[in-house]
Amino acid sequence: TTQDLALNSISNILKKFKAIMAMSFREGLSFWNGSGLKTPTEVSTEVTLSITEIRKLHQTNLTHSESQILDTFTIQCFTGLRYDVLCKFLRNPLLYIKEHKENSYIDIISDKTEEQSVIPLGDTVLKIITDKGGIFKIFSEEHVNRTIKIIAKKAELDKSIVNRQTVSGVKKETFVPKYKKIKSHTARRTFATLLSQTKIPSKQISCMTGHTTEKQLNLYMR
Repeated sequence: TTQDLALNSISNILKKFKAIMAMSFREGLSFWNGSGLKTPTEVSTEVTLSITEIRKLHQTNLTHSESQILDTFTIQCFTGLRYDVLCKFLRNPLLYIKEHKENSYIDIISDKTEEQSVIPLGDTVLKIITDKGGIFKIFSEEHVNRTIKIIAKKAELDKSIVNRQTVSGVKKETFVPKYKKIKSHTARRTFATLLSQTKIPSKQISCMTGHTTEKQLNLYMR
């Protein structure tokens, strides 16, 4: 509590600690495997973007580097790929794009989870890939998270958002401009939310986003 940490931050630290203790126990280096240590979490405040807001991002005067990152972010908004899978795709997008009855789609497998993603490609993503000649610069997710906030601020996505979280054991409610809550993961949430608004069944959306339960998916589509 003296470090002014949020509940979810503490939970993430404890999860890593439990993983280390479990590994130490298996190797015979510890008499305790971390069992019994609770890692309570709370639903964090997240945002999604509308089509209008995505357009505003592209109508903003940006640097070359910012434009590159916005293209990456936009592709994620319309494919819903996890960032590590997105990077794999962007390293050689033409390798993972396939055709079926004149429709284009991505067919890619995550190196981390071995999970297959099959996602239809719309005109927006295909145009970005064509304009770039299939060549993209790969940025770290941390750099994308920092830069997309700058882009969103320039685009004046500054509507006040209620931010609720437990900090130092106390539940707090603050108001922050929307751009401060936008990050790479916002793109995945945007993808799921936009699909839900077109009345596509949750089961089909889950097949594209990789969520194993409807409860997990619903947390994305708030």
